[in-house]
Amino acid sequence: QDEVRRVVLRILRKWQPQWDDSTLWGLMEYARYRFLYDDLGQELGRKEEASNKRIVGLQDLIAELDRRIAEKEQRIAEKEQRIAELGNHVEEQTYWISRLQESVKDYADVVKAREAHLQVILDSTSWRLTRPLRAAVDLVRGKPAIEAPVALAEAARPLVELGEPPPAEPAPAPAAEAEAAPPKHTYDYVVPLDSQTAPVFVTELVGKDRRVLEIGCGPGSITKMMKNIGGCRVTGIEVDPAAIALARAHCEEIHSQDLNAEDWPQVLGEHEPFDTVVAADVLEHLYDPWRTLRQMAELMKRDGSIVVSLPHAGHAALVASLANEDVAYRDSGLLDRTHIRFFGLKNIEALFAQAHLKIVDVRFVILTPEQTELASQWQQVSEFVRAALRTSPYANIYQVVVRAVSIRQPGTPISLLNPD
Repeated sequence: QDEVRRVVLRILRKWQPQWDDSTLWGLMEYARYRFLYDDLGQELGRKEEASNKRIVGLQDLIAELDRRIAEKEQRIAEKEQRIAELGNHVEEQTYWISRLQESVKDYADVVKAREAHLQVILDSTSWRLTRPLRAAVDLVRGKPAIEAPVALAEAARPLVELGEPPPAEPAPAPAAEAEAAPPKHTYDYVVPLDSQTAPVFVTELVGKDRRVLEIGCGPGSITKMMKNIGGCRVTGIEVDPAAIALARAHCEEIHSQDLNAEDWPQVLGEHEPFDTVVAADVLEHLYDPWRTLRQMAELMKRDGSIVVSLPHAGHAALVASLANEDVAYRDSGLLDRTHIRFFGLKNIEALFAQAHLKIVDVRFVILTPEQTELASQWQQVSEFVRAALRTSPYANIYQVVVRAVSIRQPGTPISLLNPD
């Protein structure tokens, strides 16, 4: 320490003559405040370091914001491009809609003229008189024509077109007999055998001389057709006691069972497999029609078949009811109040596929919307909506009747969307 002091004093003596007053005073001020200067220097250093760190953080934040802005700008550019494409698509669709409206108007005029012409034919005396001849032609062609005697009888009656009065109604039964007669069952009906209806199609697809299990046979309306026309031996399953009483006369045997029960096949006991299993307008009433169809497939022979009819939920009249916000259930038809399942054509195909069955034959019951129980709903939608609904090739399919076999049998399944 002494040596350091000696050297410093020597330096000061050497340079002191050259210092002016301000330099000397500055040196004294520094000696006086140097500790404060050191503290300030350290504080400034710390602040500078903190500022540098914050600057780095802000630079990173700016870089992240720039990246996000670039992504947003890219998305905006993509959306603007998509909007432009949609605008072009809307313009194209608007053009084709205008063309379609013109075509629909022209088509409606043609249909109206043809319907008027057809009505003239149907209302003519000659059409009524030639009905027996048409029935006879159906007999020659091998079509069921048991209604021919009815046609002959109607032809023999006085014709309203000729201005003669209609035949008198039969006298009413005595009151006692009327009270004794049982009420008519909802599903008890007589089907003209020359009609294009589901019962007729079911009977055709079942064929002749078959051992048939009819699921949900009801009062036997189709049962008696399979028995009387096809010579089939029918075993029925039904839950309604009133229907069982009516169907018993047409069945070899009939069992009471609820098809919603998982073990419903056990009611058959040790029955041999059947040639054909039928469910005519039944599956849409069940909670799990997919399981029921799989169980039905287990009851047919290895080379047997299943015949099923189902209402078509894609019919234009039902779609119009949806568009009209009026989906009121009814006593019968597409919106039968007991329907709890609805099927389009693709859904029917999937229904059979999941049961390991393939559809090999199909019949469509065709009704225009005006011919259905939903005609009033159809009339309440706009002409534009009706024209658009008519463009569907499946708009008039009211019921679908299919015959299916095991997927293990040879042959290619057919598509309901393109049955040809």
